[in-house]
Amino acid sequence: MFTAVHHKQFFSILWLLTFSSLAHAQLLSDDFSDGDFTSGVVWTGETNKYTVNASFQLQTSGPAVSDTAYLVTNTGTLDVSQPIVWEFYFKLNFNPSTTNNARIYLLSNNPNLRGPLQGYFVRIGENSIPDRLQFYRQNGTTTTLLFSGSTNTFEITPEGRVRVTRAPNGEWTFESDATGGTNFQLEGTHTDNTYTNTSYFGFWSKYSTTNSTNFIYDDVVITGDVIVDVTPPVITAVTAPTDNTLTVTFNEPVTSASASVLTNYTVNLGVGNPLTAAVNGSNMNQVDLTFSAGAFVNGTTYSLTTQQVQDMSGNAMVTSSNNFVYFVSAPPAYRDIIINEIFADPTPQIGLPNAEFVEFHNRSNQIYDLAGWKFSDASSTITLPSYVLMPGAYVTIAPNSAAFEFSIFPNVLLVSSLPSLNNASDLITLYDPANNIVDQVEYFDTWYQDAVKKSGGYSLELINPDLPCSGSFNWIASNDPNGGTPGTQNSVYSTAPDGTPPVVTSVNVVDKNTIVVCFNEGLDATSINTSMFTLSGGVSVATFQVSTDLQCLTLTILPALDTGVIYQVSLLGIKDCSGNPMVAAQYNAILPHLPRVKDIIINEILFNPYTGGSDWVEVYNNSNRYIDLKGFYLANNNDGNIASLRQVTTTFLLYPGTFAVICRDSNQIKNNYISAVPGRFVQLSTTIPSYTNDSSTVYLLLPDSTISDKVSYSSKWHFSIIKDVKGKSLERLDYNRASQDAGNWHTAAQSEGWATPGKENSQFFPTQLTDDMVEIFPELFSPDNDGFEDVMNIAYKLDEPGYVGNITIFDREGRVIKYLVQNQLMAVEGVYTWDGTTNSMEKARIGVYIIYFEVFNLQGVVSSVKKTCVVGGRF
Repeated sequence: MFTAVHHKQFFSILWLLTFSSLAHAQLLSDDFSDGDFTSGVVWTGETNKYTVNASFQLQTSGPAVSDTAYLVTNTGTLDVSQPIVWEFYFKLNFNPSTTNNARIYLLSNNPNLRGPLQGYFVRIGENSIPDRLQFYRQNGTTTTLLFSGSTNTFEITPEGRVRVTRAPNGEWTFESDATGGTNFQLEGTHTDNTYTNTSYFGFWSKYSTTNSTNFIYDDVVITGDVIVDVTPPVITAVTAPTDNTLTVTFNEPVTSASASVLTNYTVNLGVGNPLTAAVNGSNMNQVDLTFSAGAFVNGTTYSLTTQQVQDMSGNAMVTSSNNFVYFVSAPPAYRDIIINEIFADPTPQIGLPNAEFVEFHNRSNQIYDLAGWKFSDASSTITLPSYVLMPGAYVTIAPNSAAFEFSIFPNVLLVSSLPSLNNASDLITLYDPANNIVDQVEYFDTWYQDAVKKSGGYSLELINPDLPCSGSFNWIASNDPNGGTPGTQNSVYSTAPDGTPPVVTSVNVVDKNTIVVCFNEGLDATSINTSMFTLSGGVSVATFQVSTDLQCLTLTILPALDTGVIYQVSLLGIKDCSGNPMVAAQYNAILPHLPRVKDIIINEILFNPYTGGSDWVEVYNNSNRYIDLKGFYLANNNDGNIASLRQVTTTFLLYPGTFAVICRDSNQIKNNYISAVPGRFVQLSTTIPSYTNDSSTVYLLLPDSTISDKVSYSSKWHFSIIKDVKGKSLERLDYNRASQDAGNWHTAAQSEGWATPGKENSQFFPTQLTDDMVEIFPELFSPDNDGFEDVMNIAYKLDEPGYVGNITIFDREGRVIKYLVQNQLMAVEGVYTWDGTTNSMEKARIGVYIIYFEVFNLQGVVSSVKKTCVVGGRF
């Protein structure tokens, strides 16, 4: 090592050569050549454990016990928008280990290096084999290794000089010389921008008894710029942990001298000044105040007036008043705090932030701190930070990532992450710190009650928060122009009482001993007993259970139910949460049969939908058995393999001879087709398999994946004279003919709106024709609008599908007076009506008329029938 004099001379020359050309100021330079570390550059901390040795170096001085020792100096707040360079020399006269090592803090926000802090340090020794230079970030008392050097080792009695440079973009560059000289070698780089507002540099030495005097530091130089602080401190929070203590939090560290002046603090309502005031030893931003015992009354709002507290730059705060509430948080009752608004689908963006949120409402007269409460959906849970929720108040829980977007809304609690809320449905729950359920909602997109709003951009809002329990009947899409009302009263808010009795929405037989009955709203569980249920067939309800949302009853049945038998379930006297009793009613309960191949067949296919629509498939129960569609699959074909399986996940009991339409959006189908039958739709939770417009294969699979039916269709199966088949379905003619028989499929009739989802096909034709193709009734009618035989009906039944028809009406002289039907694709059977008007929209004269009914097909078959009728009237 250099001698003391030569070392100091060399370093001074080196510093001039290295840094004299830099544009930034030398913030700190201390080579301890004045033999003192308490003047000039002032070092504070555990000054009794350090000395300046004969070589004018900083050295630990004991005492000889296992301990740590630190010294720090205040650099001022470094300007990280400019380059910063640190350089220092060290020598450890021992072999570093877990119990003997050094930390050199480049940045720290706390001058107490023993306490919690935020900053960065270089570590020599400890947990590094071989011992390398290491770079750590510290948050509180938690340290995180960011980077290990790759060049020099510092093992036995290590000595070295280190230079660290931080660029404005947060890139740190590390260099070292393991001889203590100036031949710096690159150790590597690392980028980290976590902390940028710190004010202290320091040495931290950890030693055993024998090494208490063996740490040497020297030649500290920091080059860069500082931020001149001219802004006084601001109070960011005032909380009352107990009935006589306050925690006052500032936006920056404050001085102990100013913070400990008791007259700088006054609480109103006769409380006055504190008995003690002190800066928190672990957090220089925090001042702890103590008042006389019982100074604060539970649930009371107070105001703290604060003045003259100074930051580390001597800036005195402006006098301010901050409200606080002291309260003792009692265990919440069920639904004291409720889930009040749900924003699960932010896209498309209407006016709300592009981020999910959930809103809570405190409907009680209690004050609650949400610290330690939990919020979860079906797949994840978060723990909430502290937030005081006053009686009647609202709070929006939103992710940190959208902090800026939510800054314009009131009452927002930001969390690191929010459980991902599913668009279609999810189960969300609010728990208190003891893991008791405070509120729970299982929502569905049908609750929006609006086809447009459920597609995104609008929140679900609770209508009446005061109802004792809540379900789908009490939720609806927001009416606010922005799409929701985070942090404030809902746009659909109403306190109208619930005067409507509960209604049964489904009765499902789960197995031979279990029936589940669900209602449209929550029930009064305390008033229900087994006498309210009566079953036919000699069975009865042994026990029952109420679901968590209070909307479903699970009934245990004894003795066991028989398969395929229709049992009558009678319900009487069941009340909703508001006490409204249901109207006595009976419902069918059937234990379904296990499905077999061809019990359920494909009956109608829409594979080329209108623009904006989607494919759908109608199925038919072609058996005398009761089949539950739950578990069935729709699929398509991909290179000869069954693909894109989509499963029915809800119960839908298909009676013998009935239809069901499997789809993604039943509302779209009902809007497009006049013949659609409500109540016959089974909606998938995902998109339906894609069926191409040209040709594909539709598979219907049993729950065990066995093929129940399949149809490999072609667009050529459509009636050939129809040029545009978009939006027109293919219908099956005969349930018992082969599914793959092209002749068994035909375009749906125009008169039925080109499709018949949920009802018998317009082209259904399973039996022989009758002798008479056309029938007219009544043959004498009087179109005088008196309500008696004002129109004439023309009923027909053809021998096969595929006919195009004309119906023309002639007078007795053979003159055409009405073209009733012209070149229309006709169903196999149907009825047309003549109201007695002519082509010129005049009433036909009294007399005899000829009805000419003509049909033809592509095979050249032409058939016609003439019928006569009489138009009558009063003379």
